[in-house]
Amino acid sequence: MKYLYYNPFELPAKIHIVSKAFGIDRMYEEPFSDMLFNGCSLDELFNMAKCECFDEVNIYLTSHNDAYIKQSKNSLNKEPIIGWINLKQVKNGGGYLSDRRL
Repeated sequence: MKYLYYNPFELPAKIHIVSKAFGIDRMYEEPFSDMLFNGCSLDELFNMAKCECFDEVNIYLTSHNDAYIKQSKNSLNKEPIIGWINLKQVKNGGGYLSDRRL
């Protein structure tokens, strides 16, 4: 599975959460007026993605997120990400300062 690295201080521009179990299909956009995501971190969104109750946890990343994907934690190649990504399809690499091969 691929690893997503990102700027831990920037929230995604958009968050889309789908849960058939809870009857949720909701899009949140910046600025996050809903207190649920005010101050929410990407780590917390990754925790939601691990839960089987949520079918999709999608985030929209911009250049401010400095996000990229790597095939493994030790890989030298990184693929920049701008746009939508489903957190259920990637592992949490952490903030880009956590990248061992930076």
